[in-house]
Amino acid sequence: MCQAVKQAFNRVKEAQFSVEDYWIHSLAVAVCARILSFPLDQSERSAEEDREFSALELTDKAFYALEEAKLAPRFSLTAKDDPFAAGMMHDIGRVAMTVSYPGVFAAVLEELQASSWEVLMLRVEQECCWGGNTRLCGGILGPGVGIEQRADSGDGAASRSGGQ
Repeated sequence: MCQAVKQAFNRVKEAQFSVEDYWIHSLAVAVCARILSFPLDQSERSAEEDREFSALELTDKAFYALEEAKLAPRFSLTAKDDPFAAGMMHDIGRVAMTVSYPGVFAAVLEELQASSWEVLMLRVEQECCWGGNTRLCGGILGPGVGIEQRADSGDGAASRSGGQ
């Protein structure tokens, strides 16, 4: 998988696509995914999870926000799931789309900027890519590099990964 991802990034030639911004965004999502995956009830955490969770040193306010969001139960994660890896790879379809359709990423950014980022990025991708989008590209690419797509990853809200 690592070799396939490395090769994909070597093929990115779009000036507007920042590989560094892509990885910063992916790392932030990965860390958030890991935090959101912890069971909030200490009795439900393994010893390792408890050490990791405690190391976060969350404030009472942050812990309360996690409790109120009630996200962990919605994920139905299994022991083999790795939320950090999923977060790192969640936008790999954007790389595939950028490499496969030169100029589309720039067009998507232009539309998003024109709308002051008020339009869902997924919708703009679909308009610029004849119905295709990051999710579709990731769904096609994922199995070939060992990534299983289990569920819809969200509402397609505008994401600035890969460029601003």
